[in-house]
Amino acid sequence: AVSKLDKALEVQPRKHDTLWCLGNAHTSHAFLTPEHDVAKVYFKKAAECFQQAVEE
Repeated sequence: AVSKLDKALEVQPRKHDTLWCLGNAHTSHAFLTPEHDVAKVYFKKAAECFQQAVEE
């Protein structure tokens, strides 16, 4: 899912719906990642996507 959303953002980089979905995908990935440090990276990516979506 993440790769498809990344491709969609290549076409339309400031689409808030796509950014929001990408944030949700990163959040889900973080919750499914057992390593705390790796999960934190996904949560950070999610937060960045959500912030960008809100700003659009």
